[in-house]
Amino acid sequence: MEGRVLYWFRELSRIPRVSGDEQRVSDWLVAQAKAMGLVAEQDETLNVIIRKGEGNPVILQGHMDMVGEKEADSPHDFHTDPIRLVEKDGMLYADRTTLGADNGAAVALALSLLEDDDPALPSLEVLVTSGEEIGLLGANALAPGKLKGKMMLNLDAETEGEFLVSCAGGQTVLLDLPLAREEGELPCLEVSLKGFRGGHSGIEIDKGRLNAIKELGQWLKRHGARLAGLEAPGKFNAISRRATALVTAESADTLIKDHQSQQALWWETEPEAQLVIREAGSMKPLSPGASEALMALINGLPNGIYTLSPDLPGLVESSSNLGVITQEEDRLSLSVSIRSSAPDKMNEIEQTVRDLAGKAGATVRVQGAYPGWAYEKDSSLRDSAVRVWERMFGKAPQLNAIHAGLECGVIKSKYPEVQMLSMGPNMYKVHTPQEHLDLASMGRMAQYIKELLKELKH
Repeated sequence: MEGRVLYWFRELSRIPRVSGDEQRVSDWLVAQAKAMGLVAEQDETLNVIIRKGEGNPVILQGHMDMVGEKEADSPHDFHTDPIRLVEKDGMLYADRTTLGADNGAAVALALSLLEDDDPALPSLEVLVTSGEEIGLLGANALAPGKLKGKMMLNLDAETEGEFLVSCAGGQTVLLDLPLAREEGELPCLEVSLKGFRGGHSGIEIDKGRLNAIKELGQWLKRHGARLAGLEAPGKFNAISRRATALVTAESADTLIKDHQSQQALWWETEPEAQLVIREAGSMKPLSPGASEALMALINGLPNGIYTLSPDLPGLVESSSNLGVITQEEDRLSLSVSIRSSAPDKMNEIEQTVRDLAGKAGATVRVQGAYPGWAYEKDSSLRDSAVRVWERMFGKAPQLNAIHAGLECGVIKSKYPEVQMLSMGPNMYKVHTPQEHLDLASMGRMAQYIKELLKELKH
Protein backbone atom coordinates (compact mmCIF):
# COMPACT_ATOMS: atom_id res chain seq x y z
CA MET A 1 0.00 0.00 0.00
CA GLU A 2 2.89 2.38 0.80
CA GLY A 3 4.03 2.19 -2.82
CA ARG A 4 0.59 3.09 -4.11
CA VAL A 5 0.43 6.14 -1.88
CA LEU A 6 3.71 7.40 -3.32
CA TYR A 7 2.48 6.54 -6.82
CA TRP A 8 -0.61 8.68 -6.35
CA PHE A 9 1.41 11.53 -4.86
CA ARG A 10 3.70 11.50 -7.91
CA GLU A 11 0.71 11.50 -10.26
CA LEU A 12 -0.90 14.36 -8.37
CA SER A 13 2.34 16.37 -8.48
CA ARG A 14 2.16 16.42 -12.28
CA ILE A 15 -0.91 18.67 -12.12
CA PRO A 16 -0.54 22.40 -11.37
CA ARG A 17 -2.84 23.11 -8.42
CA VAL A 18 -1.82 26.32 -6.71
CA SER A 19 -4.70 27.91 -4.80
CA GLY A 20 -7.15 29.57 -7.16
CA ASP A 21 -6.08 27.40 -10.12
CA GLU A 22 -7.75 24.10 -9.28
CA GLN A 23 -9.98 23.26 -12.25
CA ARG A 24 -7.49 20.75 -13.67
CA VAL A 25 -6.87 18.89 -10.42
CA SER A 26 -10.57 18.82 -9.59
CA ASP A 27 -11.36 17.37 -13.01
CA TRP A 28 -8.50 14.86 -12.61
CA LEU A 29 -9.94 13.63 -9.31
CA VAL A 30 -13.33 13.06 -10.94
CA ALA A 31 -11.66 11.20 -13.80
CA GLN A 32 -9.68 8.95 -11.43
CA ALA A 33 -12.83 8.12 -9.49
CA LYS A 34 -14.70 7.20 -12.66
CA ALA A 35 -11.76 5.06 -13.83
CA MET A 36 -12.15 3.11 -10.58
CA GLY A 37 -15.85 2.68 -11.26
CA LEU A 38 -16.84 5.00 -8.41
CA VAL A 39 -19.40 7.77 -8.06
CA ALA A 40 -17.92 11.28 -8.07
CA GLU A 41 -19.58 14.63 -7.59
CA GLN A 42 -18.05 18.05 -8.34
CA ASP A 43 -19.66 21.28 -7.15
CA GLU A 44 -19.38 24.85 -8.43
CA THR A 45 -16.48 25.57 -6.06
CA LEU A 46 -14.62 22.53 -7.47
CA ASN A 47 -15.01 20.46 -4.30
CA VAL A 48 -15.06 16.76 -5.16
CA ILE A 49 -16.90 14.02 -3.27
CA ILE A 50 -16.10 10.40 -4.19
CA ARG A 51 -18.13 7.50 -2.77
CA LYS A 52 -17.29 3.83 -2.54
CA GLY A 53 -19.59 1.16 -1.14
CA GLU A 54 -23.02 1.15 0.42
CA GLY A 55 -24.24 1.86 3.93
CA ASN A 56 -22.77 4.23 6.50
CA PRO A 57 -19.40 5.47 5.14
CA VAL A 58 -16.35 6.86 6.92
CA ILE A 59 -15.37 10.27 5.57
CA LEU A 60 -11.77 10.94 4.52
CA GLN A 61 -11.12 14.65 4.04
CA GLY A 62 -8.33 16.85 2.72
CA HIS A 63 -7.80 19.74 0.29
CA MET A 64 -6.56 19.75 -3.29
CA ASP A 65 -4.82 23.13 -3.44
CA MET A 66 -1.26 23.96 -2.42
CA VAL A 67 0.75 27.06 -1.54
CA GLY A 68 3.06 28.17 -4.35
CA GLU A 69 6.39 29.45 -3.03
CA LYS A 70 9.78 29.11 -4.72
CA GLU A 71 13.41 30.14 -4.41
CA ALA A 72 14.50 33.31 -6.22
CA ASP A 73 16.54 31.29 -8.74
CA SER A 74 13.74 28.85 -9.60
CA PRO A 75 12.18 29.20 -13.08
CA HIS A 76 9.12 27.20 -11.97
CA ASP A 77 5.70 28.39 -13.11
CA PHE A 78 3.04 27.07 -10.71
CA HIS A 79 0.31 27.50 -13.33
CA THR A 80 1.98 25.41 -16.02
CA ASP A 81 4.77 23.24 -14.58
CA PRO A 82 4.56 19.97 -12.66
CA ILE A 83 6.26 19.84 -9.27
CA ARG A 84 9.72 18.32 -9.72
CA LEU A 85 10.16 15.78 -6.93
CA VAL A 86 13.51 15.05 -5.29
CA GLU A 87 13.99 12.05 -2.99
CA LYS A 88 16.85 12.36 -0.49
CA ASP A 89 17.66 10.56 2.76
CA GLY A 90 14.17 9.12 3.12
CA MET A 91 12.55 12.49 2.53
CA LEU A 92 10.64 13.80 -0.45
CA TYR A 93 11.42 17.37 -1.48
CA ALA A 94 10.64 19.53 -4.49
CA ASP A 95 13.22 21.25 -6.64
CA ARG A 96 13.39 24.74 -5.08
CA THR A 97 9.60 25.00 -4.65
CA THR A 98 6.95 24.01 -2.19
CA LEU A 99 6.24 20.29 -2.32
CA GLY A 100 2.48 20.32 -1.88
CA ALA A 101 2.46 17.55 0.73
CA ASP A 102 0.14 20.01 2.42
CA ASN A 103 -2.30 18.60 1.47
CA GLY A 104 -1.37 16.31 -1.39
CA ALA A 105 -0.55 13.67 1.21
CA ALA A 106 -4.25 13.46 2.08
CA VAL A 107 -5.29 13.11 -1.56
CA ALA A 108 -2.73 10.35 -2.17
CA LEU A 109 -3.77 8.47 0.96
CA ALA A 110 -7.44 8.70 0.02
CA LEU A 111 -6.90 7.51 -3.56
CA SER A 112 -4.87 4.53 -2.39
CA LEU A 113 -7.71 3.52 -0.08
CA LEU A 114 -10.36 4.04 -2.75
CA GLU A 115 -8.58 1.58 -5.05
CA ASP A 116 -8.04 -0.96 -2.25
CA ASP A 117 -10.51 -3.86 -2.59
CA ASP A 118 -9.94 -5.31 0.88
CA PRO A 119 -13.43 -6.46 1.99
CA ALA A 120 -12.56 -5.60 5.59
CA LEU A 121 -12.66 -1.89 4.75
CA PRO A 122 -15.86 0.10 5.34
CA SER A 123 -17.68 2.20 2.80
CA LEU A 124 -15.79 5.42 2.11
CA GLU A 125 -16.77 8.98 1.35
CA VAL A 126 -13.82 11.11 0.23
CA LEU A 127 -14.19 14.88 0.38
CA VAL A 128 -11.44 16.92 -1.32
CA THR A 129 -12.00 20.64 -0.94
CA SER A 130 -10.71 23.63 -2.89
CA GLY A 131 -9.24 26.94 -1.80
CA GLU A 132 -8.24 25.86 1.70
CA GLU A 133 -5.02 27.86 1.71
CA ILE A 134 -6.73 31.12 0.79
CA GLY A 135 -9.61 31.10 3.25
CA LEU A 136 -11.19 27.64 3.56
CA LEU A 137 -13.23 28.54 0.48
CA GLY A 138 -14.34 25.07 -0.53
CA ALA A 139 -15.29 24.05 2.99
CA ASN A 140 -17.29 27.23 3.41
CA ALA A 141 -19.14 26.55 0.15
CA LEU A 142 -19.93 22.92 0.99
CA ALA A 143 -23.68 22.48 1.06
CA PRO A 144 -25.35 20.83 4.06
CA GLY A 145 -26.74 17.39 3.30
CA LYS A 146 -23.98 16.35 0.89
CA LEU A 147 -22.07 14.14 3.33
CA LYS A 148 -23.61 10.87 4.53
CA GLY A 149 -20.95 9.66 6.96
CA LYS A 150 -20.99 10.25 10.72
CA MET A 151 -17.24 9.94 11.32
CA MET A 152 -14.57 12.01 9.55
CA LEU A 153 -10.80 11.68 9.39
CA ASN A 154 -9.26 14.99 8.37
CA LEU A 155 -5.82 14.20 6.91
CA ASP A 156 -4.36 17.71 7.07
CA ALA A 157 -2.19 17.37 10.20
CA GLU A 158 1.60 17.40 9.98
CA THR A 159 2.92 15.30 12.87
CA GLU A 160 2.76 11.51 13.02
CA GLY A 161 1.40 10.22 16.31
CA GLU A 162 -0.37 13.48 17.10
CA PHE A 163 -4.15 13.59 16.74
CA LEU A 164 -5.77 17.01 16.61
CA VAL A 165 -9.04 17.08 18.54
CA SER A 166 -9.95 20.77 18.40
CA CYS A 167 -9.17 23.93 16.46
CA ALA A 168 -9.81 27.60 16.97
CA GLY A 169 -12.31 29.68 15.12
CA GLY A 170 -11.39 33.22 14.29
CA GLN A 171 -12.30 36.64 13.02
CA THR A 172 -10.58 39.94 12.33
CA VAL A 173 -11.85 43.13 13.97
CA LEU A 174 -10.93 46.28 12.03
CA LEU A 175 -10.90 49.65 13.79
CA ASP A 176 -11.03 52.99 12.01
CA LEU A 177 -10.00 55.96 14.16
CA PRO A 178 -10.23 59.61 13.05
CA LEU A 179 -7.21 61.72 14.06
CA ALA A 180 -7.52 65.32 15.22
CA ARG A 181 -4.36 67.35 14.60
CA GLU A 182 -3.05 70.69 15.78
CA GLU A 183 -2.89 73.55 13.29
CA GLY A 184 0.76 74.37 13.97
CA GLU A 185 3.84 72.22 13.48
CA LEU A 186 6.24 71.04 16.16
CA PRO A 187 9.68 69.38 16.00
CA CYS A 188 9.23 65.60 16.06
CA LEU A 189 11.18 62.38 16.47
CA GLU A 190 10.82 59.06 14.71
CA VAL A 191 10.91 56.19 17.21
CA SER A 192 11.29 52.81 15.52
CA LEU A 193 11.18 49.39 17.20
CA LYS A 194 12.10 46.41 15.01
CA GLY A 195 13.81 43.03 14.97
CA PHE A 196 11.19 41.13 16.99
CA ARG A 197 10.74 37.45 16.06
CA GLY A 198 7.03 37.68 15.27
CA GLY A 199 5.38 34.46 14.18
CA HIS A 200 1.94 32.94 13.59
CA SER A 201 -0.55 34.66 15.86
CA GLY A 202 -2.27 31.35 16.61
CA ILE A 203 0.28 28.58 16.69
CA GLU A 204 3.02 30.71 18.28
CA ILE A 205 0.92 32.92 20.54
CA ASP A 206 2.04 30.86 23.55
CA LYS A 207 5.78 31.06 22.80
CA GLY A 208 6.37 34.22 24.81
CA ARG A 209 7.12 36.41 21.79
CA LEU A 210 6.62 40.12 22.30
CA ASN A 211 4.36 42.26 20.13
CA ALA A 212 6.24 45.30 18.80
CA ILE A 213 3.12 47.49 18.67
CA LYS A 214 2.21 46.82 22.29
CA GLU A 215 5.78 47.17 23.54
CA LEU A 216 6.36 50.47 21.77
CA GLY A 217 2.99 51.81 22.88
CA GLN A 218 3.61 50.94 26.53
CA TRP A 219 7.09 52.47 26.50
CA LEU A 220 5.95 55.72 24.92
CA LYS A 221 3.03 56.02 27.31
CA ARG A 222 5.29 55.57 30.35
CA HIS A 223 7.33 58.55 29.18
CA GLY A 224 4.34 60.75 28.41
CA ALA A 225 5.11 60.96 24.68
CA ARG A 226 2.69 62.85 22.47
CA LEU A 227 2.00 61.20 19.13
CA ALA A 228 2.14 62.66 15.66
CA GLY A 229 1.72 59.32 13.92
CA LEU A 230 1.89 55.54 14.31
CA GLU A 231 2.37 52.70 11.82
CA ALA A 232 3.07 48.97 12.01
CA PRO A 233 3.31 47.07 8.71
CA GLY A 234 2.77 43.33 8.79
CA LYS A 235 -0.04 40.80 8.58
CA PHE A 236 -3.22 40.64 10.63
CA ASN A 237 -2.50 37.03 11.61
CA ALA A 238 1.16 37.52 12.54
CA ILE A 239 2.64 38.76 15.81
CA SER A 240 3.89 42.28 15.12
CA ARG A 241 7.63 42.43 14.40
CA ARG A 242 8.07 46.21 14.03
CA ALA A 243 6.34 49.48 14.73
CA THR A 244 7.20 53.14 14.18
CA ALA A 245 5.85 56.18 16.03
CA LEU A 246 6.26 59.88 15.37
CA VAL A 247 6.33 61.83 18.62
CA THR A 248 6.87 65.45 19.55
CA ALA A 249 10.43 66.26 20.58
CA GLU A 250 9.36 67.59 23.97
CA SER A 251 9.83 64.10 25.41
CA ALA A 252 13.17 63.57 23.67
CA ASP A 253 15.33 63.78 26.78
CA THR A 254 13.47 61.10 28.73
CA LEU A 255 13.19 58.78 25.70
CA ILE A 256 16.88 59.03 24.84
CA LYS A 257 17.92 58.63 28.48
CA ASP A 258 15.91 55.39 28.78
CA HIS A 259 16.84 54.12 25.31
CA GLN A 260 19.70 51.76 26.18
CA SER A 261 18.23 50.31 29.36
CA GLN A 262 14.88 49.62 27.70
CA GLN A 263 16.51 47.97 24.70
CA ALA A 264 18.47 45.73 27.09
CA LEU A 265 15.19 44.65 28.70
CA TRP A 266 13.72 43.72 25.32
CA TRP A 267 16.86 41.74 24.47
CA GLU A 268 16.03 39.33 27.30
CA THR A 269 13.06 38.10 25.24
CA GLU A 270 13.76 39.44 21.75
CA PRO A 271 17.54 39.24 21.24
CA GLU A 272 17.45 40.99 17.83
CA ALA A 273 15.34 43.95 18.99
CA GLN A 274 16.48 47.38 17.83
CA LEU A 275 15.18 50.69 19.16
CA VAL A 276 16.16 53.61 16.94
CA ILE A 277 15.41 57.27 17.65
CA ARG A 278 16.13 60.02 15.14
CA GLU A 279 14.95 63.51 14.19
CA ALA A 280 11.94 63.62 11.88
CA GLY A 281 11.57 67.34 11.19
CA SER A 282 8.54 69.45 12.00
CA MET A 283 4.97 68.29 11.51
CA LYS A 284 1.48 68.71 12.88
CA PRO A 285 1.08 66.53 16.00
CA LEU A 286 -2.14 64.96 17.19
CA SER A 287 -4.13 67.07 19.59
CA PRO A 288 -3.45 66.18 23.24
CA GLY A 289 -6.86 64.50 23.47
CA ALA A 290 -6.39 62.51 20.25
CA SER A 291 -2.93 61.37 21.32
CA GLU A 292 -4.18 60.24 24.73
CA ALA A 293 -7.12 58.41 23.15
CA LEU A 294 -4.84 56.56 20.72
CA MET A 295 -2.37 55.69 23.47
CA ALA A 296 -5.18 54.37 25.66
CA LEU A 297 -6.54 52.29 22.76
CA ILE A 298 -3.17 50.75 21.83
CA ASN A 299 -2.34 49.92 25.42
CA GLY A 300 -5.82 48.70 26.31
CA LEU A 301 -6.51 46.35 23.41
CA PRO A 302 -6.26 42.70 24.51
CA ASN A 303 -3.22 40.92 23.08
CA GLY A 304 -1.80 37.45 23.58
CA ILE A 305 -3.32 34.53 25.47
CA TYR A 306 -6.78 35.27 26.86
CA THR A 307 -7.86 31.86 28.21
CA LEU A 308 -6.44 28.34 28.36
CA SER A 309 -8.44 25.21 27.57
CA PRO A 310 -10.31 23.74 30.54
CA ASP A 311 -10.15 20.27 28.95
CA LEU A 312 -6.63 20.11 27.48
CA PRO A 313 -4.10 21.43 30.02
CA GLY A 314 -1.61 23.97 28.70
CA LEU A 315 -3.38 24.55 25.39
CA VAL A 316 -4.61 27.98 24.37
CA GLU A 317 -8.37 28.33 24.13
CA SER A 318 -8.64 32.03 23.23
CA SER A 319 -6.28 34.78 22.15
CA SER A 320 -6.08 38.08 20.32
CA ASN A 321 -3.38 39.79 18.31
CA LEU A 322 -2.87 43.46 17.42
CA GLY A 323 -1.23 42.91 14.05
CA VAL A 324 -1.30 45.89 11.67
CA ILE A 325 -1.61 49.67 11.90
CA THR A 326 -1.87 51.84 8.81
CA GLN A 327 -2.17 55.62 8.79
CA GLU A 328 -3.42 58.30 6.47
CA GLU A 329 -3.29 62.01 7.22
CA ASP A 330 -6.40 62.13 9.37
CA ARG A 331 -7.25 58.45 9.98
CA LEU A 332 -5.70 55.38 11.56
CA SER A 333 -6.68 51.75 10.88
CA LEU A 334 -5.91 48.88 13.26
CA SER A 335 -6.49 45.13 12.98
CA VAL A 336 -7.13 42.75 15.86
CA SER A 337 -7.18 39.03 15.08
CA ILE A 338 -9.26 37.01 17.55
CA ARG A 339 -9.08 33.22 17.85
CA SER A 340 -11.02 30.86 20.10
CA SER A 341 -12.46 27.37 20.18
CA ALA A 342 -15.16 28.72 22.55
CA PRO A 343 -17.70 31.04 20.86
CA ASP A 344 -18.55 32.81 24.12
CA LYS A 345 -14.89 33.77 24.62
CA MET A 346 -14.68 35.00 21.04
CA ASN A 347 -17.67 37.23 21.69
CA GLU A 348 -16.20 38.39 24.99
CA ILE A 349 -12.95 39.54 23.38
CA GLU A 350 -14.82 41.21 20.53
CA GLN A 351 -16.98 43.13 23.00
CA THR A 352 -13.89 44.31 24.88
CA VAL A 353 -12.42 45.59 21.61
CA ARG A 354 -15.71 47.31 20.75
CA ASP A 355 -15.87 48.99 24.16
CA LEU A 356 -12.32 50.30 23.86
CA ALA A 357 -12.95 51.47 20.31
CA GLY A 358 -16.05 53.34 21.43
CA LYS A 359 -14.12 55.19 24.13
CA ALA A 360 -11.49 56.22 21.57
CA GLY A 361 -14.08 57.30 18.98
CA ALA A 362 -13.24 54.51 16.52
CA THR A 363 -15.69 52.64 14.32
CA VAL A 364 -15.61 48.82 14.15
CA ARG A 365 -16.28 46.20 11.53
CA VAL A 366 -15.70 42.44 11.60
CA GLN A 367 -14.52 40.35 8.66
CA GLY A 368 -13.21 36.89 7.83
CA ALA A 369 -15.09 35.03 10.56
CA TYR A 370 -14.77 31.24 10.59
CA PRO A 371 -16.02 28.74 13.18
CA GLY A 372 -13.93 26.68 15.57
CA TRP A 373 -14.11 23.00 16.40
CA ALA A 374 -14.65 22.48 20.10
CA TYR A 375 -13.15 19.53 21.95
CA GLU A 376 -15.70 16.77 22.54
CA LYS A 377 -15.27 14.91 25.81
CA ASP A 378 -17.03 11.82 24.43
CA SER A 379 -15.92 10.50 21.04
CA SER A 380 -16.06 6.86 19.97
CA LEU A 381 -13.98 7.79 16.91
CA ARG A 382 -11.19 9.18 19.08
CA ASP A 383 -11.37 6.16 21.40
CA SER A 384 -11.02 3.78 18.45
CA ALA A 385 -8.15 5.78 16.97
CA VAL A 386 -6.23 5.69 20.25
CA ARG A 387 -6.88 1.99 20.74
CA VAL A 388 -5.62 1.05 17.25
CA TRP A 389 -2.55 3.27 17.60
CA GLU A 390 -1.61 1.68 20.91
CA ARG A 391 -2.08 -1.79 19.44
CA MET A 392 0.09 -1.06 16.42
CA PHE A 393 2.86 1.04 17.97
CA GLY A 394 2.85 0.11 21.66
CA LYS A 395 2.30 3.62 22.97
CA ALA A 396 -0.43 6.21 23.20
CA PRO A 397 -0.72 8.96 20.60
CA GLN A 398 -0.71 12.61 21.63
CA LEU A 399 -4.06 14.39 21.68
CA ASN A 400 -3.61 18.06 20.89
CA ALA A 401 -5.54 21.09 19.75
CA ILE A 402 -4.36 23.66 17.25
CA HIS A 403 -4.88 27.34 17.92
CA ALA A 404 -5.55 28.04 14.27
CA GLY A 405 -8.24 27.29 11.72
CA LEU A 406 -8.88 23.87 10.22
CA GLU A 407 -11.54 22.83 7.76
CA CYS A 408 -12.92 20.69 10.59
CA GLY A 409 -14.37 23.81 12.19
CA VAL A 410 -16.24 24.87 9.07
CA ILE A 411 -17.46 21.35 8.26
CA LYS A 412 -18.51 20.79 11.88
CA SER A 413 -20.69 23.91 11.74
CA LYS A 414 -22.56 22.37 8.79
CA TYR A 415 -22.55 18.78 10.09
CA PRO A 416 -22.64 19.02 13.89
CA GLU A 417 -23.45 15.32 14.28
CA VAL A 418 -20.21 14.18 12.62
CA GLN A 419 -17.37 13.05 14.90
CA MET A 420 -13.98 14.29 13.70
CA LEU A 421 -10.29 13.64 14.18
CA SER A 422 -7.31 15.16 12.35
CA MET A 423 -4.05 13.32 11.62
CA GLY A 424 -1.25 13.02 9.07
CA PRO A 425 2.35 12.00 8.39
CA ASN A 426 5.45 13.93 9.37
CA MET A 427 6.09 16.88 7.11
CA TYR A 428 8.34 19.83 7.68
CA LYS A 429 8.69 23.50 6.67
CA VAL A 430 5.36 23.54 4.85
CA HIS A 431 4.55 26.64 2.80
CA THR A 432 8.27 27.14 2.07
CA PRO A 433 10.59 25.91 -0.70
CA GLN A 434 12.21 23.68 1.94
CA GLU A 435 8.99 21.70 2.51
CA HIS A 436 9.60 17.96 2.78
CA LEU A 437 7.70 14.78 3.57
CA ASP A 438 8.96 11.79 5.58
CA LEU A 439 8.33 8.80 3.30
CA ALA A 440 8.55 6.17 6.05
CA SER A 441 6.06 8.16 8.09
CA MET A 442 3.75 8.34 5.09
CA GLY A 443 3.91 4.56 4.81
CA ARG A 444 3.18 4.02 8.49
CA MET A 445 0.23 6.40 8.37
CA ALA A 446 -1.16 4.58 5.33
CA GLN A 447 -1.07 1.29 7.22
CA TYR A 448 -2.48 2.86 10.37
CA ILE A 449 -5.40 4.55 8.63
CA LYS A 450 -6.30 1.30 6.90
CA GLU A 451 -6.31 -0.57 10.23
CA LEU A 452 -8.36 2.18 11.84
CA LEU A 453 -10.91 2.02 9.03
CA LYS A 454 -11.25 -1.70 9.54
CA GLU A 455 -11.92 -1.10 13.23
CA LEU A 456 -14.53 1.54 12.41
CA LYS A 457 -16.43 -0.90 10.18
CA HIS A 458 -17.41 -2.98 13.22
